[in-house]
Amino acid sequence: MSEGPEPLLQTLSIRCMNLWDRAYHRYHRLEAVGPLLMVGSRRYAGAQRRFADGTVLAAGDWLGTLHFNNVRIASLGSGRGRHLTAWQFARQLRESLDALAAYSVSRADESPIVYQGTTWMQPHGLTRGFSCDPLPDGWRTRLLRWHFRVLRACFAPATFRNKSRELEPCLFWITRTELRRHFGRSPT
Repeated sequence: MSEGPEPLLQTLSIRCMNLWDRAYHRYHRLEAVGPLLMVGSRRYAGAQRRFADGTVLAAGDWLGTLHFNNVRIASLGSGRGRHLTAWQFARQLRESLDALAAYSVSRADESPIVYQGTTWMQPHGLTRGFSCDPLPDGWRTRLLRWHFRVLRACFAPATFRNKSRELEPCLFWITRTELRRHFGRSPT
């Protein structure tokens, strides 16, 4: 007996996401850093920002852009329970942040002073050097909400129908100083 359209829909979604991610990573020239993160860079064009550790980001400074490797994340749940998948994600995210800290040390002269990304997973990590700003409502935020719903359908189809927890995109930031302070050291 067939289990219904969900497994087929999930498989098709993951394949489409794989094609999209490959093109997106190539277009933005992203490098894999650790098992779950991709990193790129661009010139910062916003207003000057001062972070809690004293780092100042000004227009024209290099800004590291962080992206998840969505296909890799989707594969974490293959044949595993929800709790094991969450544990694997947390472990590999930590490995990726440790690798990012090492990456920022190995490229000290050309490493961005601040890294930025967009996620729905706030406020996770705010005690580990991250800061987070909600995105203002607009077409980009609405598009990101839709994108995050598609990702959730791929990563955790059982939670997809749960509308009680809306996915609110936020912009997260971590300075190179905070990244090196919280990540990249061997556990003692």
